[in-house]
Amino acid sequence: MTRIHTRQRLLDAAIPLVARGGLKALTHRAMEDAAGVARGSATYHLGGRHEIVEGLMERLADLDVAAMDAALNRLAVEHLSSGTMDLRAMVGGLVHAVIRDHDRVLARYWLMLEAARDETLQPIARRWRGAFAALPEPLFARLGVGTPAEAARDLVSLLDGVIFEHVCTGRTDDLQERAVGAVSAFVADRTGTALP
Repeated sequence: MTRIHTRQRLLDAAIPLVARGGLKALTHRAMEDAAGVARGSATYHLGGRHEIVEGLMERLADLDVAAMDAALNRLAVEHLSSGTMDLRAMVGGLVHAVIRDHDRVLARYWLMLEAARDETLQPIARRWRGAFAALPEPLFARLGVGTPAEAARDLVSLLDGVIFEHVCTGRTDDLQERAVGAVSAFVADRTGTALP
C-alpha cells in the first residue's frame, strides 16, 4: 500500500467517525481501526490532531468538489444531447451531489464549526467554500447574471442553510425536494427566468 493510499484510507475512515461522533471521536486509534491499518499509521501519515483535522478538511473539500463537478458534467452532457437546459433538473442534480452522502454532510458541518473556533483552519474552509462556489459560477454567467461569482456564493450559502436545518431537525425525508424548491426560486430570482 502506498503512502498516499494509506493517508487517503485513513482520512476516508475518519469521515464516518466525525459524522457519527463529532471531533471527539477523531482519535488516531479509531482512525487506524476503521481504516484497518497498523498502529502508528495515523501519526506517521498525518501527524498530530491538528494536521488530521486539516487533512480531513482538504479531503472532504476534494470529495465535495469532485461530486459537484461530476454532477455538472453529467448535466452538461444531458443538455448537449437534448439541446435544452432543464434548470430544475440541473438544480436537482446539484442538490443530490451535495446531500447523497449523509456522513460527508455531517462531517462537513463539524469541521466548519471547528474552523469557526480555530482561525488556522479558516483558510482551508475559505478555499473549500471558494472551490465549491466556483463550480456553478459559469452557469450564472451563461444565464446573464450580472455578478455570477456573488450569485454562486449565495447559492452555496442557501443550499447549506437548507441542508443544515434538515440535519439539525432530523427532517431529511423531503430534503431534496425542499432544497430544489429553494434553489430553483433563487436561480429564478437571480436570472429572471421562472423554472418549470
